[in-house]
Amino acid sequence: MSKPVNKSLYMNYLQKAEEMLDVAEYAAKQSKNNAAVTASVHCG
Repeated sequence: MSKPVNKSLYMNYLQKAEEMLDVAEYAAKQSKNNAAVTASVHCG
């Protein structure tokens, strides 16, 4: 479930999402499928 967020904080959330995407891609390349899925959920 989502909640209202101060729009001035969007860059923080975008940075976190991009970092989790990097982790998901790395995990997928290493065949760490559970970690890739978990990181993917957190970047979207």
